[in-house]
Amino acid sequence: MKVLMVNGSPKASGSVSGTLLDTITEILGHQVETVRKGAITSGQATEADLAADALVVAFPLYVDALPAPLLEWLISYHDLVIAQKAKSPTRVYAVCNCGFNEGAQTELALSVVRNFAHSSGLTWGGGLGIGSGGMLIGLASVPSEAGIKRPVSRGLAWLADIIAREESPGEIRLVQFAIPRFAYIFMAHMGWRQMAKSHGLRAGDLRRRHGIA
Repeated sequence: MKVLMVNGSPKASGSVSGTLLDTITEILGHQVETVRKGAITSGQATEADLAADALVVAFPLYVDALPAPLLEWLISYHDLVIAQKAKSPTRVYAVCNCGFNEGAQTELALSVVRNFAHSSGLTWGGGLGIGSGGMLIGLASVPSEAGIKRPVSRGLAWLADIIAREESPGEIRLVQFAIPRFAYIFMAHMGWRQMAKSHGLRAGDLRRRHGIA
C-alpha cells in the first residue's frame, strides 16, 4: 500500500503537522510505503499523486479552516481527478491540530476535508482533531502512554491503524492533552511573554493595537 502524506503547514520546517506525520509514519512501520510532500513547496497536485492508495493531510487550524497553501493544493487535486474522470479508490484521512485547548475546535476544518473527499469522488476515511497541539513538540521525549500525552497518542494510534487496515469508518475523533484548561491558558500566556521579551518587547506591548496601548 502506498500512502501520500501532505504537510499542510505554511512553516518550512519544525511544524507540529510534520511531527504528526512523523508519528503516524513510525506507527505504520515499513510495511506501508509513504511519500511525503509539503503543500507550500509542491505547487499543484500531479498525476503521480493520484496513484496513492491513501491520502493523509496534516495541518494547523487557521481561523476555523485550512491554511491557504493546503486548500489550493486540494483544489488542484480535485480538479485533476475530475479532469481525468478518474475512478480513484483513494481513501482520504486528515489530522488537524490547533492552539486552542479543545480538540472540538478543529471539527469544522476536518469537515472541509471530508467534503473535499466526497466532492472528488474519493472515500472519506476519517479524521483526528487535536487540541493544545503545540504541546506535541515540547512533550516529544515524554512516553506516549504518560497521562498527559495518552489521549493524543491513542488518537494517533487509532488513525494509523485504520490507515494500515485500509478501513474507512468516516469517523472524526477529537482529543487533547490531559491538562486542565486554566493551566494550559496560563502556560500559553507565559510563553507569549517570553517570546515578546526575546524580541525586546514588554508584556504590555502584546496589547498594543495600531499604536495604542
